[in-house]
Amino acid sequence: MWALFLYSPTGMSFPDSHPDPKATGPSVDHAAEESRQLRYGFAVQNTTGRVVPKALLHVYAPVRKTATQRVEAIESSHPYQLTQDCLGNQVLSFHLTDIPPYGSRIINIKADLSIARKEQESRPLHEEWFLSPETHVESDHPLITRRADALKQESPKDTAEAIFRWVAGHIEYSGYQRRAHGALHALSRAKGDCTEYMDLFAALSRAANIACRRAGGYVVSKNSVLSPSGYHNWAEFYLDGRWHVADPQRGMFMDDSGVYIAMRIISEHCQTPMKHYSQYRVEGDGVRVTMSP
Repeated sequence: MWALFLYSPTGMSFPDSHPDPKATGPSVDHAAEESRQLRYGFAVQNTTGRVVPKALLHVYAPVRKTATQRVEAIESSHPYQLTQDCLGNQVLSFHLTDIPPYGSRIINIKADLSIARKEQESRPLHEEWFLSPETHVESDHPLITRRADALKQESPKDTAEAIFRWVAGHIEYSGYQRRAHGALHALSRAKGDCTEYMDLFAALSRAANIACRRAGGYVVSKNSVLSPSGYHNWAEFYLDGRWHVADPQRGMFMDDSGVYIAMRIISEHCQTPMKHYSQYRVEGDGVRVTMSP
């Protein structure tokens, strides 16, 4: 059952890395775009024998705008409060009341996006953040800087590709790990999941003076129902006025960027109600959340 609650960014002003194209360069070629729809849902369950008077569920919506995606509308089965941070990350907060003993609430979300077939030009907001070390991206550590120096080529693009190929060949895929370990761990242990591939590529790129950000979301080429097992992390580096995908775990470099749907740009500099959680976060005693299907 859908009780239609709509969101549309039209006419609203947001501080993101992609301002009005009229002010920054050529306009977007809308003929080179396609539509994509994402559906996903959550079950909020009361695991106790008493009524839960209040619970608060926070979930990510797709990032409002990236090099290849633009959110056109969001629909939900329940009302929500929208929070957006300084990088365009969007969080939907659902206030739930009086969940009966062992009862549940089912929340369904539908997001309509426009997907560009090639990366759009943009200026990198807060570029200094993506050139500096942060948690899990230890780009100033001597082991990282020495490896980055060894991988440097004549051009930034060739350097980024050399880093990509080295990371892809250096790390052995471990399967999903619940805890993130960071770039230095990935360098020294040569093992990790998509998060470690992303972190190490980002750290080496920043050490080589290439702006690089981290992203999390889904890899989908058509209208899709999202599942928790499909969540993925990758990196994006800035070159020639555009953000480009680098996904060493999947072997993707500057290719098929339109299949990467970002749900979050990962940074410790912008805070949202999600805190460090990657997909959803719940507040409320005795409440458990599962993402469906």
